[in-house]
Amino acid sequence: MTHFCPISLALSPGFAHATIPHPPAMPTTNHAPASTPRHGGRATVILLGIVAALVLLAVMYAVVSASRKATATVYTPNSTTEVPLFAGSPAPKTDVGKASPAAAPPSPPAPADKIDAVLNAVLPLRNSQEWGKAEAILNEAIRHYPEEQVLYLQLGEILAIQRKSAEAYSNFEKALAIGPREPEIEMAAGTVANDCGRLDRAEEHYQAAQAAKKNDWQPSLFLAQVQMKRSNFSDAKKNLMLAASAKPDLAVAWGSLAEVLLRENAVGPALQNIAKARQLEPDNLSWRMIEARALKRYAKPDAALQLLVGLDEATKTQPGVLALMSECYGLLRRPADAAAQYAKVSDRFADKPEWALEAARWFDRANDKENALKYARRAQYLGDKDAEKLAAELEGK
Repeated sequence: MTHFCPISLALSPGFAHATIPHPPAMPTTNHAPASTPRHGGRATVILLGIVAALVLLAVMYAVVSASRKATATVYTPNSTTEVPLFAGSPAPKTDVGKASPAAAPPSPPAPADKIDAVLNAVLPLRNSQEWGKAEAILNEAIRHYPEEQVLYLQLGEILAIQRKSAEAYSNFEKALAIGPREPEIEMAAGTVANDCGRLDRAEEHYQAAQAAKKNDWQPSLFLAQVQMKRSNFSDAKKNLMLAASAKPDLAVAWGSLAEVLLRENAVGPALQNIAKARQLEPDNLSWRMIEARALKRYAKPDAALQLLVGLDEATKTQPGVLALMSECYGLLRRPADAAAQYAKVSDRFADKPEWALEAARWFDRANDKENALKYARRAQYLGDKDAEKLAAELEGK
């Protein structure tokens, strides 16, 4: 029975200047109601005789009757029901007149049916996004069964879904300390560590997953993107090549490699790798932008513009698109064309002062005072302080 799917947390770290496609933000792991114990391969009990069986049942009844019957409240959207999730958990005992033992013996493994009951109680709360109630049940279960890895994994995933990354990471660390250190858990821990800014720990977890899954592209890709964020481009390139070798049709590996090469000013190799990414995903804006940046740096601003001018107005408002286009127009000594691009976007999204201000600046560079003042006043009306200064300067000319 599968209770936890940590790879659902493995979100691509991404990198600056290019938006790498991400998997879904935080998909919820499905959990089917338990019908069999979690641990397979239990030995079949051979009854040696009717008498022995009756004795065994009598002993079990006596133990259960003497145990503390703690309960946990399981909430559903329409009712509150008391379910004995933790019934049978040993209660602390103090014998008067007897010295306490020096050290308590290790906790016995939790009964499989108890853990399954906890997970089944949490499932509807996850589905209805009643996170606080789900956390309460899991925290109570952990108090009773502190050595059960799956409880920490479930709690960590629920916290991660809520973007409580620091708390989530603490639970993944505890789960890994209990073991086993499965590569999927290392991947999930790395993703949550990356999300809360623990890049050094994220790198360690991805490296552990990579060592366990040498032919899997995911650990290498995620490791490389964390290394890019840490400006460790040398190791990032090696791991991106490993990811691309494991999965040659992985556009994000070729696109990320092109980004690294471009940051190192290796424009020719960057163009070669981005061509592979664009062939695999021709409609991906990130790859188009990387290629345009590379062409501009390769002293081909006109070729870069050809990749961008056909984009619709909404796409041009994506981060960096109009800025890159205006840089190319500037290199070609065509400030009026840059101004016209910003003006179109400003006219469509008239409540955005930044587009109006850029239009005003480029019209000013094109010596078009009338339009420069028009868009400067629009930006000023929308509350931009720089536009107020520019409008005053234009009126004084």
